[in-house]
Amino acid sequence: MVLQEKHSLTKDEQKRQSTLAAVTAIADYAPGSELNIFSDLEGEDFCDYPD
Repeated sequence: MVLQEKHSLTKDEQKRQSTLAAVTAIADYAPGSELNIFSDLEGEDFCDYPD
């Protein structure tokens, strides 16, 4: 159903929807958001193996 709706839109309407989705998602990736909560762990080993 989503694909049918997408194909029924003009290129300008598709571009507007994509832009709106991107602008809306900015808050999801802002510092302190739940999507970034594990980024503090980047670069750390997640499993300790015995030597």
